[in-house]
Amino acid sequence: MPITHTSQGWFWGSKGPFTTREKALEVQQAAFASGYQEKQMSEEPHNIFAQATIQAKEEGHTHFKKNSPGYKRRNEIASDLMHRKWEDKQVDSPYAVATWRTKTMKEPYADFTENSPGRKKRDDIAEAIKRDQEIKKSSGLFNITGFLQKQANEILKKRGFLQK
Repeated sequence: MPITHTSQGWFWGSKGPFTTREKALEVQQAAFASGYQEKQMSEEPHNIFAQATIQAKEEGHTHFKKNSPGYKRRNEIASDLMHRKWEDKQVDSPYAVATWRTKTMKEPYADFTENSPGRKKRDDIAEAIKRDQEIKKSSGLFNITGFLQKQANEILKKRGFLQK
């Protein structure tokens, strides 16, 4: 859990407030020393945004109001995390990928009801994904690419560049 600062004081996750950052660190270290283990974040969309927010904060962004630099950077990071998730799992549903892409476009779509612009855009993207998958499958690239990606991820995990 990250150590954060609010108007109430310092927090380690939901524990706090503490008067100093050092006290929050002390509580964190005591918890780990007594056997506490952090749960791995799941890759649900809300947790991907939480991961992206943490990463944006590590890059120095502190404000995430709509259209602020922090907001834009967090969304870029979340987009990258989602793409990596889908590449790793080779998602079979082009419509799931397309829906997410249309929701995260520069000018996002929220309405996917029949005959809406959002639905048309989503369907266009899904069809393009299907065509791309068919081309990759017919050329053998789909299986080779997936295999190489998994091998690269395993090497990066073993060397400590990715979380296990």
